[in-house]
Amino acid sequence: MINRLFRTMIICGLCLGVSFPTNASAVSVSDGAAFITKSEVASQLNNLSTRMAQLENSLDSHIDQLVSSYLTRNGIWSGDKQTTNIVTHDLVPVGAALQNYACAFDMSLASGVYIANLNKSGMLLFTYSYKNKDGVNDNNTRFGYSGEMQANTNHCADNAYLVSLNIYERNGTSSEKRFSIVFLNAIGWPAAKETGNSRVYNIYCPLPTSYVSGNVLCFVNKGNKITYDIREIAHFYFTSSVSPAVRDTNTLHFVINDDAVVY
Repeated sequence: MINRLFRTMIICGLCLGVSFPTNASAVSVSDGAAFITKSEVASQLNNLSTRMAQLENSLDSHIDQLVSSYLTRNGIWSGDKQTTNIVTHDLVPVGAALQNYACAFDMSLASGVYIANLNKSGMLLFTYSYKNKDGVNDNNTRFGYSGEMQANTNHCADNAYLVSLNIYERNGTSSEKRFSIVFLNAIGWPAAKETGNSRVYNIYCPLPTSYVSGNVLCFVNKGNKITYDIREIAHFYFTSSVSPAVRDTNTLHFVINDDAVVY
């Protein structure tokens, strides 16, 4: 009995003596591998951020492709060309009668139908262009009026002049303005001389020698028509006479281009 107890104690002692150094050695060996440096953490975070950005870009590109494919497949992304009428005008300012040395008017220079029947509802896009008729670059490439004011007055800047393009959508007898833009605009300024009891002044918009273009963009409905109106608006004050500029180089050559598309 005593021998068995003694033998058991020896065996336990040997087991403990062997296990403690072994365990201690295992902990000491794994301590270095259990921790990483700050630079290693930063490197791993940077790598993770890069991979997330790549994944996000890939998802964005995939979504863009799906959306573009859907819009194209359903006829939304590709526009439908419209059948248009030829629109080209050679315009000069319209004279207006003065009353009590003053005048204000809003007149149509030209109007007509651009698209007789829209074949699609959506966003309509087309362009217009203008220049002086002869394409000549000289001191007469101007559009507007010259005149005389009452003596001893200084109201040249009260005289103003503009030309605008207005686009309408019509459905039967009803009409709604869809787009409007002023493409010529000027105020009066005095000339260098006075004659008798009057002071000479000019109010001109310069005309380019080559085409200048602009965009028209508006929403429209299938089956309706698109019309246009080119208007001049002017105001004269303390004015005794008004004369429109009517030389060929003063003529406004205006075109609505045949490029109408509905998206």
